[in-house]
Amino acid sequence: MAENIAEEVKDLKETFENMDIDRSGTITYEELKTSLARVGSKLSETEVKQLVETVSSYKSIKKHD
Repeated sequence: MAENIAEEVKDLKETFENMDIDRSGTITYEELKTSLARVGSKLSETEVKQLVETVSSYKSIKKHD
């Protein structure tokens, strides 16, 4: 089980690094939009913005916990 978790963490880190085009340690709206398009996502700009807002809201909530 620990091996599976370690592999999943490794995969998530690789995915993040591929999306973080400018290597800033964060993923901007433009980087997310570009990365999603690169993998064939058909999300509209509104949907991508909603995704960013949802993640940003969650991050804000978690900081205050």
